[in-house]
Amino acid sequence: MIESQEFQEPLVNTEQRILDAAKLLFVQKGMDGTKMQDIADSAKISRTSLHYYFRSKQKLFEAVFYDQFDRFLPRVTKIMEQEITFEARLGQFVDKYLDLFLANPYLPNFMMNELNRDPEKMIELFAGEGLFSKRVREQVEGELRLMNPSLEASHFILNLISLCVFPFIARPMVKAFLINGEKDAFSHFIRERRAIIVDTLMCSINDAK
Repeated sequence: MIESQEFQEPLVNTEQRILDAAKLLFVQKGMDGTKMQDIADSAKISRTSLHYYFRSKQKLFEAVFYDQFDRFLPRVTKIMEQEITFEARLGQFVDKYLDLFLANPYLPNFMMNELNRDPEKMIELFAGEGLFSKRVREQVEGELRLMNPSLEASHFILNLISLCVFPFIARPMVKAFLINGEKDAFSHFIRERRAIIVDTLMCSINDAK
């Protein structure tokens, strides 16, 4: 009877509930530490119902990843379309990127794994929206050309992404060697980096003149 009621729910509501439960558990325990039964219990459905929507934990993990990036990437386009200074837009982008990874610490390493496992799929994802899309790249190139014709936009974009992503990929090393082990030390470290990343990139524009 319970099983029948679960399947009568709108698919989008049940599926989103599963994604929300899985995201929370992946953040808390990581992919390896999370069991399908844990996700089913958290989503308040049976394990059979969970497998109806997602055949494996890997498929569910991928769905969580793409769900988060589908929400994030359009924000990049909105930021770039604002009529504010380049530095202000840069700051907003860094804020959004770091917030995304703080809320979803599994994403950076998943991105690296997927780039090695299925590069075409990741390339297709990033080509449509975000800093790697043709429209955004051309806009950044045009603005950098006005500020500093000698600065290559490709290097600037890669520096921006690297400065944001690397601390999360190297999180255990950062925590072990660069910051103390107190609670929330890593989050505090990342909050400090927001202004540092923007200042570093703006200095690269001015210093290269």
